[in-house]
Amino acid sequence: DYENDYHTGMDIKSMAKKIREYTSGYPYLVSKLCYIIDEKLKRNFSENSLEQATRIILNENNTLFDDLIKNITRFPKLYNILERIAIEGSEITYNSDAHNLGIMYGILNKNLKYKLIIHNKIFELRLYNYFIAKQEIEQGSALTYKYEAQFIDDSGDLDMELILMKFQELMKAEYRNTDERFIEREGRLLFLAFLKPIINGEGFYFVEPETRKSNRMDIVVTFNQKKFVIELKIWRGEKYAQEGREQLCNYLEFQILDKGYMVFFNFNKNKKYEFVNLKVNNKEIFEITV
Repeated sequence: DYENDYHTGMDIKSMAKKIREYTSGYPYLVSKLCYIIDEKLKRNFSENSLEQATRIILNENNTLFDDLIKNITRFPKLYNILERIAIEGSEITYNSDAHNLGIMYGILNKNLKYKLIIHNKIFELRLYNYFIAKQEIEQGSALTYKYEAQFIDDSGDLDMELILMKFQELMKAEYRNTDERFIEREGRLLFLAFLKPIINGEGFYFVEPETRKSNRMDIVVTFNQKKFVIELKIWRGEKYAQEGREQLCNYLEFQILDKGYMVFFNFNKNKKYEFVNLKVNNKEIFEITV
């Protein structure tokens, strides 16, 4: 009916699918996204506008997000579950007695394999933003660099290789003597805390839930209408590293990209802080070790 009235030219099936991906059908979020695109983004129903609308929602203060944060801080066990899922990539099997609170508040859901998941991508991003802010309050900002000017080139594109090399410098300077367990647990959050101010306001990121395992996380960044895929992976030896590169290549193929980025968290004491360009399965991979 909306398209018949306003003739926006949107691909209805594609937009419905994308909105579902972001909201998992959460009624308020579906309505809010559509309202923002209609009222603030000139009825441009596209994936780019959907990302812009999501950024607008994430920067708002509203009752829904207030309740989200209030509920996770009131219930430490729920907070711990969300941290384990979002930051550590843990797979937690759903139990109706133990996890009913998160389901009741609409924060958690279960997938077809009865594993707990965060209800929707927008909640997940809001939680990442909260975890990042909380870490910065407790430990200080990840970097003191002037972000935008340093990491955006003359054409307005992200220099992702420079971003990763600067992250490597940070890890070497500030965290080389830090406890291994801390880095294994917090390394992903440190990277997101480093990345977020660089793309804030202009770009968009999300964590691909299907790739978020205990030793792997794929982050998809869009900036200036270009897409980047960065895989964060714990170093478990060259055999597993090569498997990780091939996994990244498969995901790049899915995203229709020719180049990807790999960050290895290596806990060997004699490791080298290296960066290298590789060619794997006809894809280019820029890889760093921290």
